[in-house]
Amino acid sequence: MLYDPEPPHFIGLEEPENFLHPRLLPELAEVCREASANSQLLITSHSPFLLNAMKPKEVRILYRDERGFTQAQQASEIEGITEQVEEGGKLGDLWMEGFSGRRSPHEFWAHLSIPVGGEADAGKTDRHRRGRIG
Repeated sequence: MLYDPEPPHFIGLEEPENFLHPRLLPELAEVCREASANSQLLITSHSPFLLNAMKPKEVRILYRDERGFTQAQQASEIEGITEQVEEGGKLGDLWMEGFSGRRSPHEFWAHLSIPVGGEADAGKTDRHRRGRIG
């Protein structure tokens, strides 16, 4: 599906780490980046190996706020994450060490989504939230 010359507008991959060896996840991240030029991708994962291959602007963290509503936050908006990655840190390693910006790593790991594609994809995600995909 990621190599389809006429892909659908939206592709969702749920926990690809369940079906791939951890050493293949960085390659999957790159293939997803390439595919995101033609489709909006949403990948859910609990894998630090896949996160290690992602950029902070590509990762959205879903969590429940104090009222129980689901909220989303771009990883690059969490204090210190972008600087840590620029200094050589990897997102998956940072989250394993508790840099999620949430109350506990468990809260983060339960609600992770990765829309791949960077800046161009962010607009698609915003339209999707408002009920229009395209």
